[in-house]
Amino acid sequence: MKMLKTKKGKIIFACVLAGLLIAAGVILAVVLHKEEYRSISVEAVSGSVTVVNDNNNDQAYKGQRLYGGDDVTVSENSDLTMCMNNDKYLYAAENTHFRLEDRSTKNASRIRIILDKGSELNELTEKLNTNESYEVDTPNSTMSVRGTKFRVTVFTGSDGLVYTLLEVEEGVVLVQLKTVTGEYNGVEKEFTKGQSALIRADIDFSEFVKSEKGEEVLELDYSALPKEPVERLLVLLKMLIPGEEDKKPQEEEKKPQDEDKKPQDDNGESGKEHEHTKGPLEITTEAGCETKGEKTAKCTECGEIMQTEEIDPLGHEFSDWTIEKETSCKEEGSESRKCSRCGKTESRVVSATGNHKWGKLKEDVAPGCLTKGSGHYECTICGAEGERETIAAKGHNYSAWTTQKKATCEESGTEIRKCSSCGNTETRSITRLSHNWSGYKTVKQATCAAAGSQERTCSLCGKKETKSVPATGNHSFGSLITDVPAGCTTDGYGHYECSVCGAEGEQETIPKTGHDYKEKSKEKIDDEHYKVTYRCENCGSEYSATKAGKI
Repeated sequence: MKMLKTKKGKIIFACVLAGLLIAAGVILAVVLHKEEYRSISVEAVSGSVTVVNDNNNDQAYKGQRLYGGDDVTVSENSDLTMCMNNDKYLYAAENTHFRLEDRSTKNASRIRIILDKGSELNELTEKLNTNESYEVDTPNSTMSVRGTKFRVTVFTGSDGLVYTLLEVEEGVVLVQLKTVTGEYNGVEKEFTKGQSALIRADIDFSEFVKSEKGEEVLELDYSALPKEPVERLLVLLKMLIPGEEDKKPQEEEKKPQDEDKKPQDDNGESGKEHEHTKGPLEITTEAGCETKGEKTAKCTECGEIMQTEEIDPLGHEFSDWTIEKETSCKEEGSESRKCSRCGKTESRVVSATGNHKWGKLKEDVAPGCLTKGSGHYECTICGAEGERETIAAKGHNYSAWTTQKKATCEESGTEIRKCSSCGNTETRSITRLSHNWSGYKTVKQATCAAAGSQERTCSLCGKKETKSVPATGNHSFGSLITDVPAGCTTDGYGHYECSVCGAEGEQETIPKTGHDYKEKSKEKIDDEHYKVTYRCENCGSEYSATKAGKI
């Protein structure tokens, strides 16, 4: 704390704090970068380009980030270059309007350009992977690509139809046709390098405009066509669709303003000159729907006309086209509209669409479980038969599995199922059960010399299993059995026997017993001595001893 009160301490603290802030900023940038796997930005902008979204409605600028849902308008004499994911570029020309759709994650990207007016060039510098898609959607078609360079131009003709011009410079573009109400009609076609297509549609149909040779693929001679894409489209309309006029109004040559005139007297001679004072412009001739009007400004003193301006024709205020006769796939229809200002009416023929309204697939050959069927489409208007289509085999409609043979502990079982459509059957094995054994019980007790046995039983099938119990090997020996009795002077021996199995055990020495002498007789030797004879009770051996005394 004392250090912070010093000048040096404050400087050190400030440096440490700055370092921590920078580190935090780097960490935050890394975290944010991990979330922003994909990026869309303005690469270049010229003139007036407006970007509108929920939070913004301003002029676009270089480096600006764009997001799905952004609405972009490129004004006259302006253009925009947009970069997507660092490998996709969009160049929007003047008088172009589109909306951006973007769904991007770390491993996938779906970009969709919804173009309803003007012209834009798409350039993909890298081939799309399997998780990426890039589409340009116009009011009458959708273009799907996989790495290419192509231009799309959208224009509404004076016939009220929406036209789309596709020009492929590199790669492949798949075109799917749809009405201006967004209903796809199932028509699609691929266009490759150097090929072009002109598409037209209204609320009822969408089709490729064919060349004089009846081809849907147009080979354009760019050396004979205007450079600007919208003007190029207009020239194609005049070439392929007679009577189609350029909707852009032609500029009329302006009449030169009347030069100041000097006032004249009754004799036609110039009067006295004065400085003219010009009054306000006032309408002298009202403009009509098709005729020009005029405004003039006069000198407030002499009334001389000092300025004349033309008023452009107001143009008709036509109502919406009203259907007079409905079109069909075979017959032309008609429409009319009326100007609310001058009452002029216009009528136009609506060409037979040529697009049948196909109903549901009609089954000719019903599909089987394993065999394909077939059917065809019919026009709901004229009954014309359309394309035939293969109907995929429907596969078996099997019942639930039914047990045919139960599984046991010893054998596998089987179960079966049957198709309700064709009667085909399928059989499969049921895994055999496992024995549910009880614990082992002694059937025969093991002895010292003989093995015993134990038995267990399966509670499911009753099967029994027996196993041997080894002999214990532990004899039960009794008392010593004498084989040779011990003598008075000699040892004897004997052995042991198992009382259970009779097995003979170890031999054992029986110690000699010694003599068991008993007095046998006495005999007088003389008056002072006598002889005593002794005999062993066991072995009968004798010995004599002389003793003093009388018998």
